[in-house]
Amino acid sequence: MPFSPQVEQWRSLFRRLGSDLPTEFLLAWLSKESGGLECATGIPGVEAGIFQTFHPADDRFGATFAQLRANCVPNTQQITRPLTSAEAELQVSSGIRYVRAMIAAAKRKLAAAG
Repeated sequence: MPFSPQVEQWRSLFRRLGSDLPTEFLLAWLSKESGGLECATGIPGVEAGIFQTFHPADDRFGATFAQLRANCVPNTQQITRPLTSAEAELQVSSGIRYVRAMIAAAKRKLAAAG
């Protein structure tokens, strides 16, 4: 499946930081949730980042709403500057922690159901 350049820009970080997860799945997630844009908005003041995680509940995966929007103009989808490499890694690593947690929760429910 071809992805937009905004989504494809995350491929190498997914491969490096989430090598245990299917890269195409992660790219498809971004394509649907944020289009690969770190300043994409969903629910104002709640959803943030390339994975559009919910905050403050999803802070537990390693990034706060403010951290995920550090380079964004408040209340817009506009960037103020390019992401630093550390900020890009935070976008990816927090999302990957979220995905791993959801996989673990699904496995627990399936095991409980037999």
